[in-house]
Amino acid sequence: MSEEVSEIVSKSEKILSFFISVISIIISFYLGIFSYYLLILLFLSVSVFIFRYNLLIKLILSKNDKISIIPRPSLEKRRALQNLIIISSLIFSPFLLIYIFPSILWITFTIAIVTSWPFSAIIALLVIYILEKRRGVKIYKYVIFDERLDEINIKEYGIIAYRQDSLRKQ
Repeated sequence: MSEEVSEIVSKSEKILSFFISVISIIISFYLGIFSYYLLILLFLSVSVFIFRYNLLIKLILSKNDKISIIPRPSLEKRRALQNLIIISSLIFSPFLLIYIFPSILWITFTIAIVTSWPFSAIIALLVIYILEKRRGVKIYKYVIFDERLDEINIKEYGIIAYRQDSLRKQ
């Protein structure tokens, strides 16, 4: 059995999210759609944040320092189907919106849909920073693997908050 602990938002995702966000804001200023863009982007980014970081939201709402999930096949199949539907709707919605909106609004919606994923990572960074400062913890995601013969199975995964004092003692 092995365990892997990592940051919730990786360093490469932080850098990529920042650059995509800056480029999309520059494009929206250039096209003159910044006010519509911000309104749509805020709604979509918060929605994607809730979808992507639901374990982090559970950690915020609970008093515990650990949120763990033991995967079950029926639960994981349902979760995978929900994820497929949401991600497919994000991918294909710009193609459907072209028939509904005029061109400038369609461009606004498309840019907002495309950049909602990176902006949700930026929202997650802000939420993690605030949560770490308020609780005095360092937040990580973890996965526990179970290796048998040639198979690697996930035994448990989740989010854990380490106290700053316990990190210094180790």
